[in-house]
Amino acid sequence: MTGQRRRLPDSEPRSAPSEGSLSRAESRAREARERGLQEGNAGRPAVGARYIRAGLRQLGWAEHGPHPDARQIHESHHALAARLLMILAVWESERGRTDYGLLLLDQAEKLTAADDRGVLLVQRGLLFTRAGRAGDAVTTLDEAVAVLDGNAAETSNLAAALINRGFTHLAAAHIRRARADFVWCRRIAARFGSTARILPDGAPIGSPNAAWCGHSRSPAASRASR
Repeated sequence: MTGQRRRLPDSEPRSAPSEGSLSRAESRAREARERGLQEGNAGRPAVGARYIRAGLRQLGWAEHGPHPDARQIHESHHALAARLLMILAVWESERGRTDYGLLLLDQAEKLTAADDRGVLLVQRGLLFTRAGRAGDAVTTLDEAVAVLDGNAAETSNLAAALINRGFTHLAAAHIRRARADFVWCRRIAARFGSTARILPDGAPIGSPNAAWCGHSRSPAASRASR
């Protein structure tokens, strides 16, 4: 009708984002990730989660959006978005929202690059442990160890998987299995030197006191950022 604005159909495709806009979004998301990691690892998971959510929004993610994440987020940003979702899952778990953290990991799995599958499994194993799902935790961490073992680039994530599996065995009074994981982990630590920290400062570590292989007091999260 004359004088009325024509409403575009919902199915009409949007223009593709420019290379420049994609690059700016990625840069801002990475900056938000670094701040989110700093805040969360300093014992402020709620603040860290806000930064991570801000980074995800830069990539087009809507927490309760009507479309799947793979449609909301440009394909070139899928791997980064998956890593951000993994970090967010850990911080939500730190806030006592472990079940929601597991849902976030389910979302991350759909975007995760093949090379990051081991990281996802370590995070999921950690959250299963926190949720009291020991059987699921051990099964998931067994798979994580199988994926990560032998890959020199994934040494810190393998250590995290062993720490988590060891603590899960320990909680179930499987002392020999726990000891085997901790001994294996300490052998990994020896490759870095006797004072080397297995998990880098740029990774969520599960708690401010976790990180020393063989001396950790609580489970550790994997290196979700690269």
